[in-house]
Amino acid sequence: MTLKTVVSLLNGSKHHGVLFPPELLQRMDSLYAFYHQQWWCYRKMLNHFKCVNALFNGMALLLMAAGMIAGPLLDNSTLVACLAAVGTVVKGTNDFKQYRFKVTMSRFAFTTYAKALTELWISPLRYPNGVCKITTVTLCTNPWKRHAMWTDVLVP
Repeated sequence: MTLKTVVSLLNGSKHHGVLFPPELLQRMDSLYAFYHQQWWCYRKMLNHFKCVNALFNGMALLLMAAGMIAGPLLDNSTLVACLAAVGTVVKGTNDFKQYRFKVTMSRFAFTTYAKALTELWISPLRYPNGVCKITTVTLCTNPWKRHAMWTDVLVP
C-alpha cells in the first residue's frame, strides 16, 4: 500500500504544526481556486470598465472643448454644432452603457473575493486545535443591492 502525498496550497510554511485531513485540503484548495478565478476575472473587468469609462468621458470632454475653442476662432457655427453633437452622443453612450455603475459593481465584487481569499488562507491560523473554519461567499444577484452573504462552516 502506497501513501499519497497531498500537495496543497495550505501545506505551506505558515501552517506548520497543523495537520489537515486530505479531504479538507482538497475542499479548501477547490474553494481557493474558484475564488481566485472569480477575483482575477473581476479585476480584469474592473480595469476594462475603468478604462472605457475614462476613454468615453475624455473623448466627450475633448470634443466639447474643441467645439468651444474652434467655434469663435473659425466663425463656423456648423463645426461647433457638429462637435457638440458628437460629444453629446459619446457622453450619452457612456451614460446609456452605465460604465460608472459597472465600475462600482466590479470593484465591490473584486474586493469581496479578495476578502474571501484572505479569509480562506488565514482561517486555519485562527483554530490551531484541529478545528478549521471554511468561509464561502455568495454575492447578491440583484444589481441594485450590493451585499455578500458569508457562510462559515467549522470542520473538525
